[in-house]
Amino acid sequence: MKSLCFFSLLAISCGLAPAHAAGPDCAALQAADQKTDEDSVKRAERAWLVAEFRGDVDTVGCMLESDYTEVRFDGSIGHKDDILKGAAKAKGSTKPIPTVIWTGIVVKGDSATAYSVQDKHGMDGKPLKLFFTDTFIYHDGAWHPYFSVNAAAVAALQVKD
Repeated sequence: MKSLCFFSLLAISCGLAPAHAAGPDCAALQAADQKTDEDSVKRAERAWLVAEFRGDVDTVGCMLESDYTEVRFDGSIGHKDDILKGAAKAKGSTKPIPTVIWTGIVVKGDSATAYSVQDKHGMDGKPLKLFFTDTFIYHDGAWHPYFSVNAAAVAALQVKD
Protein backbone atom coordinates (compact mmCIF):
# COMPACT_ATOMS: atom_id res chain seq x y z
CA MET A 1 0.00 0.00 0.00
CA LYS A 2 2.85 2.40 0.85
CA SER A 3 4.47 1.80 -2.54
CA LEU A 4 1.14 2.44 -4.30
CA CYS A 5 0.81 5.78 -2.49
CA PHE A 6 4.42 6.68 -3.32
CA PHE A 7 3.99 5.97 -7.03
CA SER A 8 0.66 7.80 -7.09
CA LEU A 9 2.24 10.88 -5.52
CA LEU A 10 5.19 10.62 -7.90
CA ALA A 11 2.88 10.47 -10.93
CA ILE A 12 0.79 13.39 -9.69
CA SER A 13 3.84 15.54 -8.96
CA CYS A 14 5.25 14.87 -12.42
CA GLY A 15 1.98 16.02 -13.95
CA LEU A 16 1.97 19.19 -11.89
CA ALA A 17 5.42 20.25 -13.08
CA PRO A 18 5.41 19.83 -16.86
CA ALA A 19 8.68 20.16 -18.69
CA HIS A 20 8.95 23.19 -20.96
CA ALA A 21 11.25 23.23 -23.94
CA ALA A 22 13.52 26.24 -23.83
CA GLY A 23 12.83 28.65 -26.68
CA PRO A 24 15.55 30.25 -28.77
CA ASP A 25 17.69 33.04 -27.35
CA CYS A 26 16.15 35.77 -29.48
CA ALA A 27 18.62 38.45 -28.43
CA ALA A 28 21.49 36.30 -29.70
CA LEU A 29 19.72 35.65 -33.03
CA GLN A 30 19.31 39.33 -33.95
CA ALA A 31 21.77 41.31 -36.06
CA ALA A 32 24.38 42.65 -33.63
CA ASP A 33 24.57 46.19 -32.23
CA GLN A 34 21.32 47.54 -33.65
CA LYS A 35 20.38 51.17 -33.21
CA THR A 36 17.57 53.33 -34.54
CA ASP A 37 19.46 54.12 -37.75
CA GLU A 38 19.39 53.16 -41.44
CA ASP A 39 22.44 50.89 -41.24
CA SER A 40 20.80 48.78 -38.51
CA VAL A 41 17.62 48.46 -40.57
CA LYS A 42 19.69 47.25 -43.56
CA ARG A 43 21.45 44.69 -41.37
CA ALA A 44 18.13 43.51 -39.91
CA GLU A 45 16.72 43.16 -43.44
CA ARG A 46 19.75 41.11 -44.50
CA ALA A 47 19.57 38.89 -41.40
CA TRP A 48 15.88 38.24 -42.12
CA LEU A 49 16.54 37.45 -45.79
CA VAL A 50 19.40 35.06 -45.01
CA ALA A 51 17.43 33.35 -42.23
CA GLU A 52 14.41 32.86 -44.48
CA PHE A 53 16.49 31.51 -47.40
CA ARG A 54 18.45 29.15 -45.14
CA GLY A 55 15.43 27.86 -43.22
CA ASP A 56 16.43 29.35 -39.88
CA VAL A 57 12.95 29.40 -38.36
CA ASP A 58 14.26 30.38 -34.91
CA THR A 59 15.76 33.62 -36.23
CA VAL A 60 12.74 34.39 -38.41
CA GLY A 61 10.41 33.62 -35.50
CA CYS A 62 12.34 35.92 -33.19
CA MET A 63 12.50 38.75 -35.70
CA LEU A 64 8.90 38.93 -36.92
CA GLU A 65 6.26 40.53 -34.74
CA SER A 66 3.49 38.15 -33.66
CA ASP A 67 0.95 40.06 -35.81
CA TYR A 68 3.24 40.31 -38.86
CA THR A 69 1.21 40.71 -42.06
CA GLU A 70 2.28 40.80 -45.70
CA VAL A 71 0.48 41.69 -48.92
CA ARG A 72 1.82 39.24 -51.47
CA PHE A 73 2.43 39.64 -55.20
CA ASP A 74 -0.90 37.96 -56.01
CA GLY A 75 -2.78 40.23 -53.58
CA SER A 76 -3.28 37.53 -50.95
CA ILE A 77 -2.52 38.21 -47.31
CA GLY A 78 0.15 36.25 -45.43
CA HIS A 79 1.04 36.14 -41.74
CA LYS A 80 3.95 35.16 -39.53
CA ASP A 81 2.97 31.48 -39.55
CA ASP A 82 3.03 31.46 -43.36
CA ILE A 83 6.54 32.93 -43.41
CA LEU A 84 7.71 30.38 -40.84
CA LYS A 85 6.27 27.50 -42.88
CA GLY A 86 8.06 28.78 -45.99
CA ALA A 87 11.32 29.18 -44.09
CA ALA A 88 11.03 25.64 -42.70
CA LYS A 89 10.80 24.30 -46.26
CA ALA A 90 14.11 26.06 -47.05
CA LYS A 91 16.00 24.28 -44.24
CA GLY A 92 19.42 23.29 -45.60
CA SER A 93 19.02 25.28 -48.81
CA THR A 94 22.12 26.55 -50.56
CA LYS A 95 20.24 28.76 -53.03
CA PRO A 96 22.03 32.08 -53.58
CA ILE A 97 20.82 34.88 -51.34
CA PRO A 98 19.28 37.59 -53.57
CA THR A 99 21.05 40.91 -53.98
CA VAL A 100 18.93 43.74 -52.67
CA ILE A 101 19.14 47.25 -54.13
CA TRP A 102 18.02 49.73 -51.49
CA THR A 103 15.83 52.48 -52.88
CA GLY A 104 15.18 54.08 -49.53
CA ILE A 105 14.99 53.65 -45.80
CA VAL A 106 13.04 56.02 -43.60
CA VAL A 107 13.60 55.91 -39.84
CA LYS A 108 11.25 57.85 -37.56
CA GLY A 109 12.04 57.15 -33.93
CA ASP A 110 11.28 53.50 -33.23
CA SER A 111 9.63 52.92 -36.62
CA ALA A 112 11.27 52.35 -40.00
CA THR A 113 10.26 51.49 -43.54
CA ALA A 114 12.69 49.98 -46.01
CA TYR A 115 12.11 49.99 -49.78
CA SER A 116 14.08 47.65 -52.00
CA VAL A 117 14.23 46.24 -55.50
CA GLN A 118 15.34 42.82 -56.73
CA ASP A 119 16.02 41.93 -60.34
CA LYS A 120 14.43 38.57 -61.22
CA HIS A 121 13.08 36.73 -64.24
CA GLY A 122 9.47 35.89 -64.93
CA MET A 123 8.30 32.41 -65.85
CA ASP A 124 8.72 33.42 -69.49
CA GLY A 125 12.42 34.19 -68.86
CA LYS A 126 12.02 37.94 -69.30
CA PRO A 127 13.67 40.20 -66.70
CA LEU A 128 11.44 41.95 -64.21
CA LYS A 129 11.82 44.08 -61.13
CA LEU A 130 10.27 43.14 -57.81
CA PHE A 131 9.62 45.81 -55.21
CA PHE A 132 9.51 45.15 -51.48
CA THR A 133 8.45 47.45 -48.67
CA ASP A 134 9.00 46.31 -45.09
CA THR A 135 7.92 48.25 -42.01
CA PHE A 136 9.68 47.69 -38.69
CA ILE A 137 9.29 48.57 -35.03
CA TYR A 138 12.34 48.86 -32.77
CA HIS A 139 12.15 47.24 -29.34
CA ASP A 140 14.27 45.06 -27.09
CA GLY A 141 17.41 46.32 -28.87
CA ALA A 142 16.39 45.15 -32.37
CA TRP A 143 14.28 45.93 -35.42
CA HIS A 144 11.22 43.70 -35.90
CA PRO A 145 9.20 43.58 -39.15
CA TYR A 146 5.44 43.88 -38.72
CA PHE A 147 4.13 44.71 -42.21
CA SER A 148 5.30 44.14 -45.79
CA VAL A 149 4.00 44.86 -49.28
CA ASN A 150 5.39 43.11 -52.37
CA ALA A 151 4.80 44.38 -55.90
CA ALA A 152 6.04 43.77 -59.44
CA ALA A 153 6.51 46.28 -62.22
CA VAL A 154 4.17 45.45 -65.09
CA ALA A 155 4.82 46.91 -68.53
CA ALA A 156 1.95 48.85 -70.04
CA LEU A 157 -0.28 48.43 -67.00
CA GLN A 158 -3.46 50.40 -67.54
CA VAL A 159 -6.03 50.91 -64.82
CA LYS A 160 -9.57 52.05 -65.34
CA ASP A 161 -11.70 53.13 -62.40
